[in-house]
Amino acid sequence: MRILIVAVLMLFCFPIASWAQEPSNEDLYEMIKKLEAKFNTAMEQTQEALAEMNKAKAEAATAREEAAKAKAELARLKAVPTPGANTEATAEESLVATKPGVVASLESVYMRPSRSGLDFVVADSFNDSQRVRGSYKQVDPGYSSGWRGGMRIETDSGKDFGIRVGKITGKDSASAEVEPGGSLWGTWLHPDSIIDDNDVDTAEASYEWKQTVLDLSIGQRLNVGQKLDLRLEAGLRYAKIDQEIDISYIQEVSSILNRVDRIDNKNKFSGLGPRFGIDIDWKMGRGFNLFGSFGGSLLMGDFDVSYTEIDGQVFSDGTPDTLNPRIDVEESYDHRLVPVAEARAGIGYAYQLKNGLLLGAKVGYEWQNWFNMVTSQGYMDDVDAQLMETDTADLSLYGYFFEGYLHF
Repeated sequence: MRILIVAVLMLFCFPIASWAQEPSNEDLYEMIKKLEAKFNTAMEQTQEALAEMNKAKAEAATAREEAAKAKAELARLKAVPTPGANTEATAEESLVATKPGVVASLESVYMRPSRSGLDFVVADSFNDSQRVRGSYKQVDPGYSSGWRGGMRIETDSGKDFGIRVGKITGKDSASAEVEPGGSLWGTWLHPDSIIDDNDVDTAEASYEWKQTVLDLSIGQRLNVGQKLDLRLEAGLRYAKIDQEIDISYIQEVSSILNRVDRIDNKNKFSGLGPRFGIDIDWKMGRGFNLFGSFGGSLLMGDFDVSYTEIDGQVFSDGTPDTLNPRIDVEESYDHRLVPVAEARAGIGYAYQLKNGLLLGAKVGYEWQNWFNMVTSQGYMDDVDAQLMETDTADLSLYGYFFEGYLHF
């Protein structure tokens, strides 16, 4: 192949050389050697260029593979962000207040009480003074509205310091009227009252309650998981709860004259003690979260209890004829221990404003139980009229709450 190429070159070069000057054999040999050397050099350069090109292609393929691996790794990191990473994917899930700042909240509360000792008559279908039959008639309190407001300072370390105060007030009543051929038994009547136990014609009862609570707390937030927060709380609670029962019994003696018996029972408590709690917050994403909390208090406080009863006769138009105090007793019970248990659960939503503020809302259900909160009294002996029976019972509160808060 190489000889053929040299021959072709000689065919092209020989006529030109012959026209100019006829070369010698030595000149031709030298010329052929030079051409052959140049050809070898050109072939070597071509092979080197091909080798460099193949090497560049291999490096490009390797670079493409590395880029594909890097892209896949980046996609994996975005799909599963590392804890604490400030990525766009976790921004919405962290909207539930976790950053340092001040949280101000306001709640609208709807609660109803449940306790014993709110009965006032037994409705009996028979008029038999020797036997009590029928069912108890009692005041069944409905939902009452109230409010709670608070402020909490949160720090970078997850600690917070807060204050919360709330007040709920409620009142409800019930009445009963004797059925034809039946009778009403007054369950609160004194044995020596002007009205006999089963001679009640009409009765009315009302129950009023007020609750005021002040909490001072310090809390610590714990990061249990990427979507689960746990907050421990300890602090001090002051509580004041007032309860009052008013009952009026009426016996119709004639068309112009009635016998009446009016009873007023007050039960007031105020106490102070430690409080502990735990809050659980599960972030569902897109600003929504489920929450629950459990708490307990141990209050040491005083009870002020009073019991008054007035009976006599009044005219049918309400003008008093003769009214005489039958009972007027006041009693104090100091240093009573009142445990309190409470729980709440619900759903919340938080939205990040453009100026960095966090606006949120919560709705949920709440339950409280105040142990030994009710001190009830009653006279049970018509022989020893001064003897009074005292008992204790619990006061439970349950209902709904709606909360709005601002984190700035």
